Amino acid sequence: VGSYELRGLCRIQQKNFESAISDYNTALRYDPEAQGLWHNRALCRIQQKDYEGALKDLDSMATRWSKNARVPAMQAEAYLLLKDTTKAISALDKSIALDAYNGGVWAQRASIALARPEWKDAEGFLNKAIHLLPKEAGLYINRAMARFIQSNLRGAMADYDAALDFDPN
Repeated sequence: VGSYELRGLCRIQQKNFESAISDYNTALRYDPEAQGLWHNRALCRIQQKDYEGALKDLDSMATRWSKNARVPAMQAEAYLLLKDTTKAISALDKSIALDAYNGGVWAQRASIALARPEWKDAEGFLNKAIHLLPKEAGLYINRAMARFIQSNLRGAMADYDAALDFDPN
């Protein structure tokens, strides 16, 4: 199993996703409970733009490991690539319910809210993301935009100042 997993990782580095999936299929025949194998195979399918195949893998993972917050976060990524924001939001909310301390998931949730012009919600999600990832300049810039649109100019300027402190470029 380890050899197939290692070769699959090497093939991922070579961007040979089809062969990597083949290696993960073989490894999963011998060790169907290896979460890392399932995870990598789903990521390979996403890279190949086989979103339906990735979602099938992720559904199997969600059944086997229902408490793993990474699974619904990956489902959300696939749904966003399929342009289904409603299912992506549902998956992100489930991921947050399982692990509220993942700043990246809060940032994804905020991105959707910003795209839908839900400025107040976006600001709230960004507040949580910034609390968990305090040195990410992009989060401050996004929150500044949400604050600016809501006419919170002082808050927007403070966010732009913080973003410049963390990333002067």
